Amino acid sequence: MTQFALAITKDNCASLAPVEKHRDDFLLEVAIKLFPDSPVSEIFIVDLGGKNIDQLILEAQKAVEFLQFEKTDLCHAIKKIAPAVDELVFWYGSDCDDLDYVYDVSELLNKLKSAVSESACEVYIHYKQVRPDK
Repeated sequence: MTQFALAITKDNCASLAPVEKHRDDFLLEVAIKLFPDSPVSEIFIVDLGGKNIDQLILEAQKAVEFLQFEKTDLCHAIKKIAPAVDELVFWYGSDCDDLDYVYDVSELLNKLKSAVSESACEVYIHYKQVRPDK
């Protein structure tokens, strides 16, 4: 089961909680490792109304048996978060080194949908938003 999701953004997003406020040395270490060029103040944990990514993914896995993935809280949260972040990563345990890169929200959602349909339900993704040059 995927248990962690971190995001980088300069924008305020209600579904994100500052990583440094969680006082979790492991998450801070991984955040710095994954985003070495970003200040810790711009790194956040996915948190939707007190539900962390593990809970959202587990609920989505249970729900897809009788509900479309697109109607899950996970899908709604990612659709809301993805446009507001520069990067978003998902992983399990300490396996955060070999992540699949995706560059658009539809591909990200397809990978999440596929993962919650499998029994292991593990997601190893590094989403990077491609912003057009101004």
